Amino acid sequence: FIDGGVLPYFSDYQFKLNYELSGKHQLMVNAFGAVDHFDLTNPNIEERDPPNESGTYFKNGFEAQGIHLRSLFTEKFISNLSLTRSFNFLNINFLELAQEFYELDADGKRQITSQEYQHYNIKVNVPIYTLREDIEYQLAPAFQLESGFLFALSPALSLEDGKFLNELEGAGDSEDEEDAGLFDEEEEVPQFPEAEKSLKINNFETVYDEFEYDFQRAEGYLQGRYELSPSLSVALGARLDYLNLTEQLSIQPRGSLSLELPNTSTLRFAYGRYEQSPLAYQVLADDGNPNLKPSVAQHYILEFEHELSPETELKFATYYKDIQNLITPDEKANYLNQGAGFVGGAEAFFRFRLSEKFFGWLSYSWTHGERRLHPDDPYEPYLFDNTHIVSIVYNTSITPTFEIGTKWQYSSGTSATPVSEIFLIQDATTSGMQPLFGNLQDAESEGQPLAELPAYHRLDVRISKTWNVKSYQIGTFLEVLNVYNQKNTIRGVNAISGEVQETNQFPIIPYVGLTVEF
Repeated sequence: FIDGGVLPYFSDYQFKLNYELSGKHQLMVNAFGAVDHFDLTNPNIEERDPPNESGTYFKNGFEAQGIHLRSLFTEKFISNLSLTRSFNFLNINFLELAQEFYELDADGKRQITSQEYQHYNIKVNVPIYTLREDIEYQLAPAFQLESGFLFALSPALSLEDGKFLNELEGAGDSEDEEDAGLFDEEEEVPQFPEAEKSLKINNFETVYDEFEYDFQRAEGYLQGRYELSPSLSVALGARLDYLNLTEQLSIQPRGSLSLELPNTSTLRFAYGRYEQSPLAYQVLADDGNPNLKPSVAQHYILEFEHELSPETELKFATYYKDIQNLITPDEKANYLNQGAGFVGGAEAFFRFRLSEKFFGWLSYSWTHGERRLHPDDPYEPYLFDNTHIVSIVYNTSITPTFEIGTKWQYSSGTSATPVSEIFLIQDATTSGMQPLFGNLQDAESEGQPLAELPAYHRLDVRISKTWNVKSYQIGTFLEVLNVYNQKNTIRGVNAISGEVQETNQFPIIPYVGLTVEF
C-alpha cells in the first residue's frame, strides 16, 4: 500500500446456463470476467487546483461470453460446436505536476500564473471472436478418430500518449523561467497523424503512438486413438497452425503410449512438438523482423500413476523440454531466431480421502531451466525457474452444505534476471506492441536492473455455505488469502551500484462471493 493511495481492488464474476434442447442436444451459455483496479494519488505532491490531478490510474481486465452446442448424433459420433467472444482491456493514466510559472505581486510574493503537467496514457482494447468445432467418431470398437478446427479474429487497437519533462541544465533554478524560453503559453500544440511521432516542445518531450492490426488465426488437428490390447493403447496425431502475422503454416506432430500394468498401475509416455509464433512487436515494430520463424519446443513426458486404494491415488511424472529458435535481439536490437534453452523436472502428486468429510492432496515439483540469448552465450538460469514448489490442500465437510478448505503454497523463488525479461511484454493484449513505461531493453547499455523473487509462502482459507431454496441452490463463501500476512517480496538490484530494493507483494486479502444455481 502507498500512503495517500486508494485501496486497490479486484473483482470477478461467472455465469453458466445449461439447457437440454433434446435427448441428443445440449446447449450451454456462459459468461465470466475479472477486473483489477487502483487509483493512487502521489503523496509527495501538494494538491493543486483542480485537486487530485497528480496520481496514477490503472484498470486491467477481461470478459468473455460463449455459446456451446454439444450434439450426440449417434453413440459413435459426438460434436462440440462453440462460438465465443472475449474482450481484454487495459487503461493506464499517469499525471504529475512538472512545472509552475509565476510572477511577483506588489508585496513580492509569488503568484502562480500557469502550471505544466507531464502525463503518460495507455489505452488498449482487444476483442477476440472464435469459432471452434471438435468431433469424435468411433470408426471401430478399438479405434477412435478425433478432429477439430478453430478460426479466430482479433482486431487489436492500442493508443499511447505521453508528455515528459526533460531535465535540462539549469532548468527549474531560475526565477526567470518564462524569459528563458522554457515554456510559451501561446505555443500551438501539434496535431499528430495516425502514426508514431515524438517531438520536443521546449523542455518537454511528447510521444504518440497508435497501433491497429487485425490478427487472424486458423488451427486444426487430427488424432487417432487405437487400443492395441486391453492394456495397451496408442494415440498419434498432428496439429496445424496458421497466423496471418507471419503467413506461415506449421505442422506439429504429437503422440502418446499408455500401458496398464498388472498391479493397477498405469505407465504413459508422450511426445509433442510445439511451435510458438513471434509476438507482434517482434515483427511489426520498427526494429522488428518480418522474416522470423516460430520458436520450436520438443516435449518428452514419462508418467506413472498408481491407485493405492479407491480413495487414494499417487502420480509421478518427469519431463524434459528442448527449446530452439528462440527469438532474441542482437547487439543492434534486431530480432533473430538465435536463442536456445531447456527445461527439466519432476512432479509428484498424492490425493487422499480419509472419509466422506475429509479429503485433500499434496504436490511437489522440482524444476530446472536455463536459456541463452545468443549462440555464443553461456546458458543461464531462466526467470521462471522455481526450483521447488509445494502445495498442500485439505478440505473438511462439517455438514453436507458447510465446508472449510485450506491451501498452503511454497516456492523457493527465482534467481536475479534482467528486468526487461519480466516487463518487456507486459501488455499481453497486443502481444507487446505497447511496452509499458518505455522499452526497458534500451537500458541494457546503461546497466539494466535485475529482479528476483525470494522464497515465497502463504496460507489461504475458504469457508463456504450452501442453501437449497425450492429449485434453487444459493451459495456464499468467504476466502482469506495469505492468512498469516506473510511479507512476500519482489527484490530489485541495480546492476551498476548494487543497491537492493524490496517491494512487498499483496498482504492479507479477504473477499466474499455469491453463487446461484437453478
